Amino acid sequence: MKDNVVISLVGVNSYHVSNCISTYRFLQEEGYTVKVLTNRQDLFDPEDVYVYKRKIFTYLDKLLYCLDLVEEYNCSVLYLDSDKYYPYHQIKSFIERSQHHQITYQGSWPGGNFDAYKDINPCFKYLKEYCEYQGIEYKNWKTIWEYVMFFRKDIDYQGIRFELETIAPVFTYMSLMNNDTYSKTPFALGGAEGLALSIVLDKLGIESHEILI
Repeated sequence: MKDNVVISLVGVNSYHVSNCISTYRFLQEEGYTVKVLTNRQDLFDPEDVYVYKRKIFTYLDKLLYCLDLVEEYNCSVLYLDSDKYYPYHQIKSFIERSQHHQITYQGSWPGGNFDAYKDINPCFKYLKEYCEYQGIEYKNWKTIWEYVMFFRKDIDYQGIRFELETIAPVFTYMSLMNNDTYSKTPFALGGAEGLALSIVLDKLGIESHEILI
């Protein structure tokens, strides 16, 4: 297994699948072990496919998928957004620099941490209500961009999965109450999954680090 890492891709719905195919083949040619969550399993090598069965894609599923791969292969997992192109040397460098951290990510939302956004999007009021109900401190959380993420093999994947599945309905509801959700194609639920991950990691006391690719 090259660099002791599994690379995770997600290709669901036509636009994302077409981009995912080229990324998948490129990574294969570079010698990486690549696994794909997709609803078009006919377009990828059978041994690399995990079939996505939901009719409506939910963004948090790509995080849960990465945690499943950590557990199944007992190795680190690098998630790459298959709609983006990253040259081989950037991928290798990101993996190497991530080894000293449990979780790394490529960047943050343009405005910075959560304080810059919490009063702009009215849908965040539902997150605030949830936090107050659960006694979770409403913080200036990191706003993790989800394009590139590294999950080291020794993370508490079970704890992270439990907390993500717990908070997922809140983010699904926020997306249902957000007009932007209905203007995007293809239709999908539960955006801002990087923020959800940031909240979970903060609750569990797990450090995450931003590494520019």
